[in-house]
Amino acid sequence: EETISFSDIGARLRAYRLGKGLSPETLAEKLGMSRAALYRAEKGEIRKIEALTSIAAQAQDPPVGEEREPRG
Repeated sequence: EETISFSDIGARLRAYRLGKGLSPETLAEKLGMSRAALYRAEKGEIRKIEALTSIAAQAQDPPVGEEREPRG
């Protein structure tokens, strides 16, 4: 069983943002948090379960203009 730390989640969140070419402001808005909260999350300082829920939901959404492949 793999354990993921908050710092790992933060690093993955930052990599996701940079990989998608999103500004901190844009991603923070999509996640429903302030830019400062996003920076804290990227450093692994995630304090609320709602932040994790928002991050997980955003990671599931296809980028604008792309469709998700149906699972079958």
